[in-house]
Amino acid sequence: MREDAIGIDGVLSDDHDLIPSVKWLVAFRNRNPDGHIGKISIREFLCGGFYEAFDRVQSYAEKTNVEVLWFKEKRACDGPLTNSIQLQLGCFCTYCNIEHNTEDSIPCEELYCKSNLCSRKCYEDHVELKHRNSGTLR
Repeated sequence: MREDAIGIDGVLSDDHDLIPSVKWLVAFRNRNPDGHIGKISIREFLCGGFYEAFDRVQSYAEKTNVEVLWFKEKRACDGPLTNSIQLQLGCFCTYCNIEHNTEDSIPCEELYCKSNLCSRKCYEDHVELKHRNSGTLR
């Protein structure tokens, strides 16, 4: 369930759809300027729907300079990929832009802020820089 779908009083708001997260797989190839075919890697991640998965894959590809070969729901993959265990697709810290594991992310507690940060230091710097005078922390 998306956290922004819950109001201050703990009740679901009407303007948010509840989309369950499903596992997705994505295949990347490293870009080589010399024309050689780069190494192919497969990663998995959780996302709610096609467009959210597309945005996440494209964002990751732009930041890491890799080429997206394909992505699709894990349950729709053939044979060995359906039952395989892949490395998790990382995410990038909103503050320092360094890739880190999604399980280690620290979400911003400011209302309506969707920032994910890699460390307590980045979280504190983010809050100081972006939310210094907002006063809307939960």
